[in-house]
Amino acid sequence: KESKCKVAVVGGGISGLACAQELSTDGRFDVTVYDTGRLRPGGRCASRQPGDVPKEQDPRTPLLSRFRFDHAAQLIAQPSSDAFPAFSTQVDQWLSQNILQQFPPNSVCTIQKNGKPRPISQTPFYYATNGMGSLATTLVRNARFHLRQDVWVSPSSGVQFQKNTGKWKLQAKGKTLG
Repeated sequence: KESKCKVAVVGGGISGLACAQELSTDGRFDVTVYDTGRLRPGGRCASRQPGDVPKEQDPRTPLLSRFRFDHAAQLIAQPSSDAFPAFSTQVDQWLSQNILQQFPPNSVCTIQKNGKPRPISQTPFYYATNGMGSLATTLVRNARFHLRQDVWVSPSSGVQFQKNTGKWKLQAKGKTLG
């Protein structure tokens, strides 16, 4: 039996999860995603959910733990399907599953220097009905890849090419992961 090529994807944001999903579709690769997220993946699309337990105590914890909020991305835009067909297909799938909803026309605005809002209307904008983290959750659901969380891979020394073996070495916190 031929062994599968092992692939490490560093980062459990939307791009990393989509990459892992694509690499694992035909079964040729044994894919593992290494993500820094302690509770769930998501990267810039991570959401804090009601009841999440913080890593360290904070005086705001009782208030914050009652609400859902998105850490970075609060919306996504869908460029023309000609430019990014796979992304457009994914957005359409999320829309059909009610994971995404479209903002009403002219409701996403920029604030001009005079303080007045100016609608951005060239492209449709969407929000995730259960927080942006739900986008990552749907990519992980029924995944054919492995997900390791709370793993920090240093950008400077976490991934190194080993000339003597011709292979890559992945490490976190001084431990070799692969």
